[in-house]
This record gives sequence, structure tokens and C-alpha cells, in this order.
Amino acid sequence: MGSLISPQLKRLLSYTKPYSVRLVVGVILVAFVAISEALIGFMLRPAVDYVLDPVKFGSSLPLVTLPWNGQVIYLNKIFPSSIHNVWTMFAISILVLYVSKAIAEYLGMTGIQYVGLAATRDLRNEFYEKVIKQPMGFFQHNPTGRIISIAINDIDPCGLR
Repeated sequence: MGSLISPQLKRLLSYTKPYSVRLVVGVILVAFVAISEALIGFMLRPAVDYVLDPVKFGSSLPLVTLPWNGQVIYLNKIFPSSIHNVWTMFAISILVLYVSKAIAEYLGMTGIQYVGLAATRDLRNEFYEKVIKQPMGFFQHNPTGRIISIAINDIDPCGLR
């Protein structure tokens, strides 16, 4: 059975190897952003059922019920006992969730973009090094405009996305 990844893609991915740690951290942070989006969805039910309903007042704030065992996860278990107001727990939770999501999204996307641009830089440097080491006959048979066009258009960060 043949490889699922083409040789060209393998070669292209080899340029990201020196930056693999930064790439993995970026992907993990972006995955955290996706999980945060799901958590924001889970926060909707407690917001409508407990926070916005003045009739239901108490210190317990159920977040989600696990489907496989029926156990309820309470938001108030995360907070110290001194914070017992439902509004306060909910507000702090939403604030922490949005701030951590924003930081993770910024750092994750910045890290992934850095890897893409660094791989492009390495590919361009390799190309330039190869062009510079060519004999004079190469430049007589290949117009300069064509070489520059390859350097600018074919090795482009937009082409790597």
C-alpha cells in the first residue's frame, strides 16, 4: 500500500521539522480554543436556568450532567467556599474563559504562523543558495525574470497555506 502523503508534501513538511515543538504547542493552544468554545456553549444553560432566573437562588450552579454515569458537575466546586453567589461564580467563570481563550488563540495562531513563515524563509534561502552556486551558463539559458518569478511566486507563504 502506498503512502498517504505525497513525496512533495513530505519534502515540504520537512521544512517544519526544526520548528516542530512550536507547531505542536500552537496546535494544542488552538485545540484549547475549540474546547473553550464548547465550554461557552455549556455555560448557556446555567446562565438561563440559574443566573437569569431570580426565583432560583442558591449557591450550587450545575454546569453539565455527564451522560455515561449521570454525575452532575457543579461550577461552584471549582471556586472556594467564600464565593457562594451564583452571579459572581458565573461572571468570574465567563471572564476567565474568554480571557484564557483569547490568549490561547493569539499565542496558538502566532506560533503556527511563525512556523509557516520560518519554513518559507528556509525554503527561499535554500533556493537562493542553489541559484547563486549555478554556473554562468545557467544564467545565459534562464532569463533573470523567470528566476525572480520562481523565487517570488512559487516560494510564497500564501502557497503554503
